[in-house]
Amino acid sequence: MAQSIERIPTKPGLTTRQWVAIAAGVVIVAAVAFAAIKLLQTGDEPPIRVKNGSMDILADGGWSDTGSGWSPRSGKSSGSYAVEVKTAQPSPCPAMDSKARWRVIMIGYSTSKKVKIMFVPSASSKTEVGPTRKLTDNASALLRHGMPGVGYIDEVELSGRMDGGDQWTCSFTSADQLKQINICPASKPDCCPTSNPACQ
Repeated sequence: MAQSIERIPTKPGLTTRQWVAIAAGVVIVAAVAFAAIKLLQTGDEPPIRVKNGSMDILADGGWSDTGSGWSPRSGKSSGSYAVEVKTAQPSPCPAMDSKARWRVIMIGYSTSKKVKIMFVPSASSKTEVGPTRKLTDNASALLRHGMPGVGYIDEVELSGRMDGGDQWTCSFTSADQLKQINICPASKPDCCPTSNPACQ
């Protein structure tokens, strides 16, 4: 006598309409992600903040190693910079034209072996900070040179002024003379306002 085999009920497969809906959802998510990436790539680079002590260079969103330098992961360089050098008072620096825009920023460090960190717009429309080997990617948003208590920023030189004016230079003889350097894309010179505690 043949035995009857009890079949376990199975769930029906997805319908064509459901597959189409899933595919459409995937396409929409991909399109949103692509648009977000393009927005980050085509917008201005974030403010770059250079803090004294060890030389700490910060940019929101972090840094990418390009092989020839470090570049902010997000945004594009506008080709020149608005720079604010915040010092103790009385300031050891000459007056700076706040409307000046600069192509090259050089920052010197007071170690026994002189180190100069350069900020320059590159051919890829990104800021490059280097030399690469002199900077350590210490955290997602931080590049570092030196160690606290060992050295300090002893020179800032701004050159390549867009209006053809003279370069600007300031020298420091101790760590407490310089507080911070704020570097903004020329297209957004107010990117680091005094109301932002991170810019102080």
